Amino acid sequence: MLPFLTNIVKDWGLIGVLLILLVVCFFVVWKVAKFLGRWESKGEDLALLKSKWETDIPAIKGSIQSMKLSLDDIAQKVNPNAVVSSSSPVNLTDIGKEIASDIKADNFIERNAQKLVALIDKQNPKNAYDVQQACFLIIDELEGLLSSAELEIAKKKSVENGMLLRHTLSIFAILLRDKVLENKGWSIGDVDKYNPENKEK
Repeated sequence: MLPFLTNIVKDWGLIGVLLILLVVCFFVVWKVAKFLGRWESKGEDLALLKSKWETDIPAIKGSIQSMKLSLDDIAQKVNPNAVVSSSSPVNLTDIGKEIASDIKADNFIERNAQKLVALIDKQNPKNAYDVQQACFLIIDELEGLLSSAELEIAKKKSVENGMLLRHTLSIFAILLRDKVLENKGWSIGDVDKYNPENKEK
């Protein structure tokens, strides 16, 4: 899916991606409306509807989260000032290393190591690729752990390099990935080995 979205960004720009998102949202709404119509016609009870609704909502949220990560990844790839490389496994670019040094990202990881590693372990990663994905999934939680000084530097660097704050914070995701993999005795090179996109080739 990611290469497909990348091609659309190159050909149509972000407007094309937004159009695709609108189509997907329309499809989800249509499916929900269709389901509700079927429920009314069959006279299913409210308890059954609630049960099915609670089952569907997490799946929809998961799909939206995956699409958000894909769009974030695309935005990073097309930004000349990206902090994370587009090669796999992803690593910090020179700009990323410079910002990591300015923000003292290594100190942050060490200071919050126990809490951060627990967040990753909670997702029960089975391999190096799972660890990498887990680290990117907790970026929003990383923001809440930053000191006010660290957050200000991150925001300033985001503006200077034309990035969303989330993209700048991906620096911490890379450093955390490296630490967790080291703790588990797994190689960074194994990220490619277990990447499902590579298995499909």
